[in-house]
Amino acid sequence: MSSAKVRFLVDGAVSPGVVPGGVSVSLTDSGGSSNEVLRLSASGNVGLGVGAPTVNLHLTGAIRLAVIDEASLPSAASTGEGALIFADTASDGVRLAYSDGTDWRRVDTNLSL
Repeated sequence: MSSAKVRFLVDGAVSPGVVPGGVSVSLTDSGGSSNEVLRLSASGNVGLGVGAPTVNLHLTGAIRLAVIDEASLPSAASTGEGALIFADTASDGVRLAYSDGTDWRRVDTNLSL
């Protein structure tokens, strides 16, 4: 019996000199069942709880973002365009925000925090 498995697998059509590869990680739950929890596809997609990811990051279930006090936010420029955070602002409470590469902007209004 194993508690975890890492498998390297063929992930696509094989042709002369080309074997597309992927990686699968499975863990065993408390009931003894093995479940695939991570898949890296030949196309570079990552699946968490998804056996055949179709986009860059494909998830089954919810994600959780930590709440960060506005005064402790990292620089929007250093995190890069497209990063998401939950910011606890003094004036408006907790707000979902994204980095435009320069500023943190509220998702609901597009205004800077």
